[in-house]
Amino acid sequence: MNNYDEQDDIPAMNRQDTAHNLPLGWVVFFVALVLWGIYYLYAYTPSVTGWTQQSVFEQKWNAEKPQ
Repeated sequence: MNNYDEQDDIPAMNRQDTAHNLPLGWVVFFVALVLWGIYYLYAYTPSVTGWTQQSVFEQKWNAEKPQ
């Protein structure tokens, strides 16, 4: 068998380690990570929710001040 015959055998060249599906735990982790990322971007983007770290600091500062 010469080198050209080996190159023409496309199914034999497929990677064997990718023939199986991902474990369910990895898929669940990936989906949860994507959903958490979407929530995080929504919850802590000032242009969407108006939340800023400075406003939280000022609220806590004013709440702890003696009047």
